[in-house]
Amino acid sequence: MGVLRPLPVTVTNWTGGTDWIDADEWPHDVPKEGSRQVPFTGDLLIDREDFAEVPPKGWRRVTPGGEVRLRHGYLLTVNTVHKDADGNVTGLEGTVAPESRGGRSPDGRKVKGTVHWVSASEGVRTTVRLVDRLFSMDKPEEHPDGYLAALNPAALVVLDGAVVEPSVAEAPAGSRFQLERVGYFHVDEVAEGTALTRIVPRKDSWGKAAVATPEPKVEAKTIAEPERKRTRKSASDALQELLDERPELAGRIDALVAAGVAEDSATVIGTDDALHRLYTEGTAAGAATEGLAPWLVNDVRGHLKDAPDAPLTGAHLATLLRLVAAGDLTSKVARQVLGTVVQTGEDPEHIVDRDGLRPVRDPEALKAALQDVIDANADKVAAYRGGKTNLRGFFVGQVMRATGGRADPKVLQQIIDEVL
Repeated sequence: MGVLRPLPVTVTNWTGGTDWIDADEWPHDVPKEGSRQVPFTGDLLIDREDFAEVPPKGWRRVTPGGEVRLRHGYLLTVNTVHKDADGNVTGLEGTVAPESRGGRSPDGRKVKGTVHWVSASEGVRTTVRLVDRLFSMDKPEEHPDGYLAALNPAALVVLDGAVVEPSVAEAPAGSRFQLERVGYFHVDEVAEGTALTRIVPRKDSWGKAAVATPEPKVEAKTIAEPERKRTRKSASDALQELLDERPELAGRIDALVAAGVAEDSATVIGTDDALHRLYTEGTAAGAATEGLAPWLVNDVRGHLKDAPDAPLTGAHLATLLRLVAAGDLTSKVARQVLGTVVQTGEDPEHIVDRDGLRPVRDPEALKAALQDVIDANADKVAAYRGGKTNLRGFFVGQVMRATGGRADPKVLQQIIDEVL
């Protein structure tokens, strides 16, 4: 996650210090596993474009009095808006629901909006270069004033105040990241160290209204446009044909949406008999919809493609989600356990106990793992103690790797404060 045009948010009821949250490495539509630790603190930054004091119709992001989900974090409600003498918004104050860690709503209330964020105190300041089209039209040579008149003035926009999460701090040049809704970025070496350069933008449904940087005008018709339209039409037609053949599936989808499942996920689950069976079994066994649905779409579906007759039950999934919610299993390890359950049908809790997969909370064991990292990285220890506190994410990541992702984030945080 990253914030290009930061707007400060103070969480007035936050007393938890730094809460290291286990967050997926990959978007939900990428069938890969992996997670990283993201610090949540009482001082946050959101993108300025994600706030609207007077929201337009259909707005689902941050607004006074509205509740929004902080990706991987908590549910946030903004109560106060601070402005300067000219009426410009300079900061927000709000509260989070402590029981909503991970973006859950245990009481079942629906929260439609989700925004990305970073910790102001733990985030990493960096330079971001937004690269766009060189020309503002498809055929610049046809411009009446010559091709130079068709140059796009926003072809390169440099932002010096961007902030990204700590896991980016030690990324070597050549690494690639996705910043949500903004695009895909490449880590480049520059005179000041490193910078993120956007290589592929992502479409933002509110971009025209919210982004201060002017978007270049391009011709409405492009070569790829007819192909995209045919693809969307084909997918829609295929779904409609399926619903015509099995009209009961429409009722499934509607029931899932009514239960709080996002429409895209509801369509995937509702039209797949195996996923719908697991959803029904899982919720009957006590799994919360907002936790179960993403697992079915992002993780279980891939397993079932390779093993359609897997001995996996909804009760297995409910147990895994309960272990994660209780802090007895990290999301990364839970996905490893899921793979074993798919193959063997064993009870997840039995696998966890048999293989010793519960989080490492023993302070001495974590101190030993941290000391190994310290011994191998004297330069980073010196930099951290010299004030480069954004290296905290590096030490957390290294200890996580050493413990197979099983180090308890809260205990590890205390150990780092004590030792470093």
